[in-house]
Amino acid sequence: MKRYERTRVLVEGDPSLAREIVRDVEQRGGGSASAVTVLDEQHIMAALTNAPYGSEEYATLYRGLLKGHGICARDIDYVDARDAVRAIAADGGIPAVAHPGQLDSYDLVPELVECGLRAIECHHPDHTPVDRVRCERLSARFGLLLTGGSDYHGAYGAPPHIGCRYVALETGNPLRRLAEEAR
Repeated sequence: MKRYERTRVLVEGDPSLAREIVRDVEQRGGGSASAVTVLDEQHIMAALTNAPYGSEEYATLYRGLLKGHGICARDIDYVDARDAVRAIAADGGIPAVAHPGQLDSYDLVPELVECGLRAIECHHPDHTPVDRVRCERLSARFGLLLTGGSDYHGAYGAPPHIGCRYVALETGNPLRRLAEEAR
C-alpha cells in the first residue's frame, strides 16, 4: 500500500473531512489546494486536533487512527533500499542511510555499501549514544561519511526547531566535496 492510501481510507467516505484537511494545510502555509498532492498522517492529525504534538491527547488519537488496529493503520510498501541506493548513485547522488537507529538497519549497511552507499546518518534526534557509536564504527569500517540533521518536519513534528542536531565542519566538508564532484 502506498503511504497516501492511508489518508484515502480515512477520508474516502467523508469528502468534507478531506476539504477540512486541505484547508488546514493551506492555513498553515503548506501551499494551495492545487499544490497539495499527498495528504499524510501529519495533515490528518493537524486537522483533527489542536493538541500539542507530544501530548497524551495527540498520542491517543494518533494511535487510535494510524497505528496498531486503528482504522487507518496499514502496512506501507517502501522501495527496496538496495534499489534506492543504486538509483541515487546512478543519478550522481550521494546515497546515505537515514536514521539507522530507528529501524535497527545496521546489519544492512555492508550490503548497501556494495550497492554504492556513501554515507550514514549518525546525528539524529532519536539516536542514542550507542547508536552514534555504531554509526561511527560503520563509517570507519566502510569509509562512509557521517551525516545528520534535526529531522525537522515543520509544524507537524518534533523536535521543535532546526539546528538541534548538526554535522561537525570536518564531516560536512567531505560531503560538500563529494556533492561538487558529483555535479
